Amino acid sequence: MDRRRQRSRAVAAGAAISAVALCAAWAPAFGQEGGGGPLFTLGVSTTLTSSDNADLDVVSAGDTTQLETTLSFGFETVPRTQALRFSFSDTLRSGSGPAAENDLRGPNVTLSYEREVAAARFELSARQSTRDADSALSQEELENLDTADALAVDSGTLTNRVLSFGMETGRQGPVGTELSLSQTRRD
Repeated sequence: MDRRRQRSRAVAAGAAISAVALCAAWAPAFGQEGGGGPLFTLGVSTTLTSSDNADLDVVSAGDTTQLETTLSFGFETVPRTQALRFSFSDTLRSGSGPAAENDLRGPNVTLSYEREVAAARFELSARQSTRDADSALSQEELENLDTADALAVDSGTLTNRVLSFGMETGRQGPVGTELSLSQTRRD
């Protein structure tokens, strides 16, 4: 009797393992067939810095300790023919010392929508990003600033706002059109 129970348990365990392996092997195929459900992301990042001369003055003004916590949230849904994406992040700064900053850095927000059918494609996106102007700016950002503004920039924030629209038709035909518009504003 005990051997039968052991054998039954072994067969049941083997069947369960086989079923799980079969489902795991088929899961990617089912994922490709489905419409793609919503995906939510949540992120937290913390940085702690300490400096005895944060501003690199000839005579140090004193020790500075800075804590930066970045919170981010994202949403994405990608069915077969369309995609909607949204992301938001902001950084809270808190510190002590002469060069410490206690504020919110400014939001970084992105929203985009894409729609695709057999012969056409449509895309609309809006983005706003904020960063410190006193940190090292990239060469492209320096080139995009006006000369008069670039000479005055030594602190503050740089805010970029981009709105773009794109449309493409006749993708599978011999003749098609493509239209793309975008507006960028830097403050």
